[in-house]
Amino acid sequence: MFTDFYAFFYLRRPEPRIAVDGDLSDLGTPLAVQTRTPSSNLNRLDALYVRNDHRNLYIGLAGRVDTAENLLNGVVVYLDVDYGLGTGLTQLNQLSDDSGPATRLISNRKLTPPAGFGAEFAVGVFRHRSLHSAPEAGFVGDASTPPLVGAEAGVYRINLGRLNWLEGVPARIVWRPRNTPTDPPTGLEIAIPLETLFAGRKASRPIGLFAALLTTGETGAILSAYDSRRATLGARPPTNSFVTNQFLPPQPNIVNNPGTAAVTLQTIATYTLQEMPVLSAGYRLHLEPMRFDPRVNAYRLRGRIVNISGQPIGGPVALVASLPEGVEWLNRTGESVLQQGVAYQILTESDLPSGGVLTFEVRLRSAKPLVRPPKLEVRAGIGAI
Repeated sequence: MFTDFYAFFYLRRPEPRIAVDGDLSDLGTPLAVQTRTPSSNLNRLDALYVRNDHRNLYIGLAGRVDTAENLLNGVVVYLDVDYGLGTGLTQLNQLSDDSGPATRLISNRKLTPPAGFGAEFAVGVFRHRSLHSAPEAGFVGDASTPPLVGAEAGVYRINLGRLNWLEGVPARIVWRPRNTPTDPPTGLEIAIPLETLFAGRKASRPIGLFAALLTTGETGAILSAYDSRRATLGARPPTNSFVTNQFLPPQPNIVNNPGTAAVTLQTIATYTLQEMPVLSAGYRLHLEPMRFDPRVNAYRLRGRIVNISGQPIGGPVALVASLPEGVEWLNRTGESVLQQGVAYQILTESDLPSGGVLTFEVRLRSAKPLVRPPKLEVRAGIGAI
């Protein structure tokens, strides 16, 4: 006789400058605010927030949905990471993933976006569900991929060749419902890694997005055993989503709830990635001579950054270099999503106090002898590289 005992241990790391906690006050000024009166105060989208740092794109939707009524409510967000090209999905009613509440919210919507918008990603969040690596903990864990079946919240990549099966991608999602529109800005907060959104391409165009509050479309009815549709649909009738007037940004042509009618959108919100500022003064950069280390078959460049400004330098602090062709930065933190051939190393996520020193080592591998190191640039603050 024996008993299994399962114990879970959580490591809570310090939150970066922008915390994913449902408090939207650290996301800055709203990109769009609601101008339409909801039919229910329990189903509202009050404001849309968007911001970024060097890791994630953050999307915030102040508001809430009703978790008690029979309608299976939720929120969807459609994203176009190269708005204006129209290279993604332009007819959203073609999506038909029925694998769970999150994908059901995204799919079979009678929504037509304006010209130039093509969705490459979509977010579906059922009621006030969350998604992260520590669902049982009292804090938000790391980014997590939604389960293949039954997901109640998730971020999905849209594959034009497979519209009936959405591909889940890592993200952090958390809800802190906003009870009334006059409360502090809380609600749905989503963090999507930039490397997921822009893998293999550069963020050379604005991001287009819009959000809507709607239902999964289930009626609760069961088809009769004699109904011929059972052969193709199974026991349930087709879903028919009810769409509210709670769009963000608000639509000029929509005042009341469209219900189950088809909707053509006239406007979307756009956001251009905020770039991490270049640190042009207030520091000294000291470099040692670059040396080749045959043990690792790479060049080592050591140095330090000293804050001489007399006041703290707001973090994160990063070392950035434009690499010549054939040169690889082995211990880089990442590659730029904004510029081709640019890599970086995050030296600290914290502030650098007055008189503070950051030491670093850059390891470079080159296809041919490297005569001089690449030009290094210091950046500091919240933004993408």
